[in-house]
Amino acid sequence: MLEPEIILGIIDKKLKTNTIFGDLLSTENKASLVNNSLIRIAEAGQILCQQGQYSNTLFLIIDGEVEISAESNGKETSLGKLGEGELVGEISALFMRPRIATATVTQPSVVLEIPGEVFSGILSDNPDAKHTFIKRCKKLVTETTLRCAPIFNNLDKQSFSELCYLSSIVTAKKEQVIAHEGKMEKSLYVIGSGTARAYINIGGKEITIALLRPGDYFGEYSLFTGYSRCASVSALTDMQLVLLEGEAFQSFIDYNEETEEQITLQTLDRKQSLDHMRDNLIARQAAESRLNQIQNRLSI
Repeated sequence: MLEPEIILGIIDKKLKTNTIFGDLLSTENKASLVNNSLIRIAEAGQILCQQGQYSNTLFLIIDGEVEISAESNGKETSLGKLGEGELVGEISALFMRPRIATATVTQPSVVLEIPGEVFSGILSDNPDAKHTFIKRCKKLVTETTLRCAPIFNNLDKQSFSELCYLSSIVTAKKEQVIAHEGKMEKSLYVIGSGTARAYINIGGKEITIALLRPGDYFGEYSLFTGYSRCASVSALTDMQLVLLEGEAFQSFIDYNEETEEQITLQTLDRKQSLDHMRDNLIARQAAESRLNQIQNRLSI
């Protein structure tokens, strides 16, 4: 185990090289951060952050390595590895949102465990650091969300960066209707956190056709065909989503033929399945109506 003075010296160096802290923190800020945090030894295989869980703790990697991964529809996607001087878990700690990914220690590491309220207080005293942090958070949320969507898996690094640049982050409250059946809303959403339901209206009744979770997307039919929404989507929980819309995104798709083909095929498949389901539901509703009419006549 390293001597405390050596560890503190290492922490100071890592804070200086960190993309958020850098030279933005005063000596007093750094002392407060170290004095109110806990130095921990993390073994290989240990999970620092678990996707979907809430926590007000974040970690600064002093020595070692952590792998970041996210699960979507039963498939785990590796988002890369973080090393010395990097922060882990800062989004959940500051904004009290579910962890957007899982952080697993890949080799024996030393980390600084920072309480969220300590980190928040330091940012409040440093507007420049807060601005840098918020900008970084938006980038991380966007990248993590889009990487978990299978339709964008084939994009190269440059194309993926362009896609992220065209994206924006939006939120939805529980029970909020995000997409409206029958309306012209040319936008595609990818779910980052939370759960939603897709439903259609038949005979004045709302029929749920799918549950949507992180990594799922919706809205592509209206966006690519120019037709009105074929279903509604409402939030079952508070949600965070990545929004793609407009001519810029359409142009992006036009220049990425493989992604365009994948979305088009899935769009057609979804629409055919929905039309088949709708026809069956309408036929069943009509049959039930006729049966009720017959029963009413017989009871007279």
